[in-house]
Amino acid sequence: MLQRPVETGLRYRVETTRAFRFLSVLRLEERKGWKALLRAWISAFQPADDVALVLRIMPEPGEEPDPQSALARIGGFLGELGRDPAEIPEIMLVLEPLDPRPDGRSHGAVPGVRAALAR
Repeated sequence: MLQRPVETGLRYRVETTRAFRFLSVLRLEERKGWKALLRAWISAFQPADDVALVLRIMPEPGEEPDPQSALARIGGFLGELGRDPAEIPEIMLVLEPLDPRPDGRSHGAVPGVRAALAR
């Protein structure tokens, strides 16, 4: 955890209409506390709030990003909590590196967890 904000001078774009975006870069490992983060997120915010949690999911070393696996793990955890994915604040998954794009386009993101799990 950073003790103070860090300004890198770089700007990244993620496709969401939400004004406030919170970023977490992590692996879906128990020791990384991703379940505690999601539990806190869905208890602190409502679906109508103007916020989005952007999860940059890091693959295991030597592995390719797997959006279906990430969605399944997050969806399974929401199910354990008895939460309907359609009734949680927005969560976006980003599986590619957050390097600034020279063309200024947005990073590709897996659809919001609510939309992806509701399919």
